[in-house]
Order: sequence, then structure tokens, then C-alpha cells
Amino acid sequence: MPEVQEHIITALVQNEAGTLNRLVSLFRRRGFSLASLNAGRLRAGRPLSLHHGAQADQNELNQCLRQLEKLIDVVEVEDLGRNESVRRELCLVRVDRPADNGARSSRS
Repeated sequence: MPEVQEHIITALVQNEAGTLNRLVSLFRRRGFSLASLNAGRLRAGRPLSLHHGAQADQNELNQCLRQLEKLIDVVEVEDLGRNESVRRELCLVRVDRPADNGARSSRS
């Protein structure tokens, strides 16, 4: 049985209406497992940079890369190895503090 690993795939795509939908639909139709998806503009007027995490074996990964390269909106596709990518996690925490009763301490 082939070994399933997590891969980070980066793609430069044209910033057109429906591009993201076509990419996600490709993953859905082919049954690829998406662990994460991140999109951001590099510079104004430039292609979007998409980064997505996928869990796949080597054959599934190769098929995924080939399918992405066939899409007309895709400029470039690359699989980033574990040593070529930086992984970070972000946690947003909301802390409520008790209401201030208006009393202030004075120092003499």
C-alpha cells in the first residue's frame, strides 16, 4: 500500500472570476483530500498565489499536479517539500476582563 503523506502544493493562478471555484471543484471531483487552502495576491495586477495542503500518496500527488497544470487559469504549479515550506499555526483568543468600577488607587 502506498504511503500517504501531507504535501504543500503552491500554484500561481490568474485572478479571474470563478478560478478558485474551478480549483476546488477539481479537488472535489477527483476525491483529493484538502487539509488547508490559502490564497493571496502577490502584487496588484499579478497572479494569485494559492497554497493548499493535501494528503496523498506519490501517484495521487502526480495526478493532482498534472490536473492542475491542465487548467487554463493556472500559470505554475509546484509541490513544496517539507524542507522547502514553513508551517505556522495561528490562534486568536478573546479575553474579557471585569468591568472597571471607577475606583482608582492613589499613590502618596
